[in-house]
Parts: sequence; structure tokens; C-alpha cells
Amino acid sequence: MEKDFKKRMEMVYGGLRCSQFGEVSMALFLTQGFVFNPAEQAENRF
Repeated sequence: MEKDFKKRMEMVYGGLRCSQFGEVSMALFLTQGFVFNPAEQAENRF
């Protein structure tokens, strides 16, 4: 089973190069951006 799984993963991710940094896995970004106008609005919320 493990051999089969490894082969399938290589087929999906084999040769994947996400950026110039050479990472070997997909990045996961859990971020959120907010816009406040004026700055005092951000200060009041945080």
C-alpha cells in the first residue's frame, strides 16, 4: 500500500516547483487583509 501511495503522490507532485526558492510542497496561506480609512477605525477595532 505504501509503495502505491508514494507512486501516486509522485505522479501528482513530481517535478513541481512552486517558486525560485525550490520548496517541495504547496504553500498554505491562511491570511486576510483589511482596509481601514481612517487609521483610527483600525485602532478602535484592534
